[in-house]
Amino acid sequence: MKFCSGAVVFLISTLLWTRCESSDDRKGHDKLFRKGGDLLLPATSDSISREELQKMRHASRVWLPPPCSRLEAYSGFIPVDDNNNSTYLFFLHIKSQVNSEFKPLLLWMQGGPGKSALFGQFLENGPLGMDATGKLFRRRPAILSNFNVIYLDAPAGSGYSFDTTSTYPS
Repeated sequence: MKFCSGAVVFLISTLLWTRCESSDDRKGHDKLFRKGGDLLLPATSDSISREELQKMRHASRVWLPPPCSRLEAYSGFIPVDDNNNSTYLFFLHIKSQVNSEFKPLLLWMQGGPGKSALFGQFLENGPLGMDATGKLFRRRPAILSNFNVIYLDAPAGSGYSFDTTSTYPS
């Protein structure tokens, strides 16, 4: 059976662009969002306050679609260049549902080059799988049985990561 790549693109786009908070929840941290609604996290340092970190955590909280809607997940874009704040890497962090505070953190970067790490999440090891017809299912066992996972689109230009100056190869 031929895999429907259009369904993957649709699902990923829906997952990423869905607003997960009501407008009331976003009050107080509108400056973290781009005009298009994307979450752009500021660079952090030792001098950032605990309150500011909590605001960023709250702003980056996302809800996966059923059957994984009870999983704790965070997503957004993190700056990776020192001065310009022009290069951002996309991340999706999904916590293990059982004893997440005791599980190691695994960084998943998809081979490619240029592929989104979400291919690994949906097609290989993540909790939310997609079959050949585009139907979502809960993958058991999944990598979350043993790890908390960060899916990272790297380098800039791959997956949903970007550079506002478009200085990466295309």
